[in-house]
Amino acid sequence: AEPVEELASAAEETPVVAAANSVVASSQNNPGNNLRWISAVLTLAAVGGISAFIYLRYREPRQVEAPSVASVAVLPFTTLGNDRKDDSFGDGLTEELIDSLARRPDLRVVARASAFQLKGKQLSAQEVGKKLHVRTVLEGTVRQYGDRLRVTAELDEASTGYALWSRSFDRELKDVLAVQREISSSIVTALGSSLTEDRGGQQPVSAAAASASVNPDAYQAWLKGLYYFNKRNADSVATAITYFESALKIDPRYAQAWLGL
Repeated sequence: AEPVEELASAAEETPVVAAANSVVASSQNNPGNNLRWISAVLTLAAVGGISAFIYLRYREPRQVEAPSVASVAVLPFTTLGNDRKDDSFGDGLTEELIDSLARRPDLRVVARASAFQLKGKQLSAQEVGKKLHVRTVLEGTVRQYGDRLRVTAELDEASTGYALWSRSFDRELKDVLAVQREISSSIVTALGSSLTEDRGGQQPVSAAAASASVNPDAYQAWLKGLYYFNKRNADSVATAITYFESALKIDPRYAQAWLGL
């Protein structure tokens, strides 16, 4: 309704419409020329409508305000190096971060399905912010070489595209859970002190903290199982089951692997 009202208002203010009103007034004094005057009025009205449309179409757009609450979209981490075709680790780390951050009651986190729709797309933080309606965007890369792991993460402000926080983690593969916990904690700090404490003053239990004692090999198997499970077809689910079972052979107490099955 608002654009229609604006169009009508813009049309009323145009000189063309004012002239049309004048024509109508003069036609009332010359009944014999009604046909000619009606034709002129219709032409002027059409020109006035087009003028109003052009004005509304090309005027400066309104500024879209950023969401007022703390919110973040965690984009799928990109896998670098020789294992680019295997995104299981990067995807798994992304999902774990989403789960960990979503546990905070004062932080809105974009769901996995929405975030993974942008996988592989070259979008700026501002474009992602508009699409997913968030204030901040987290993206990063993962590289495995031997038993070493390098994770680079960056948190950007969606409204400006400026980097709020960035950091690289170069650790042994067995420390991947600690890296995940560090990234989650750093993001909360970067988003503001209001997120450092929850209602009641208790810190939430993150997915990484709850799994801190998990065998790293079992964790790797779990991530691969999760990666194939999310492909959602018969063959990939069968592969996922194999990885979940492998994780349980390594660590029979690994709850996430049981959940996967």
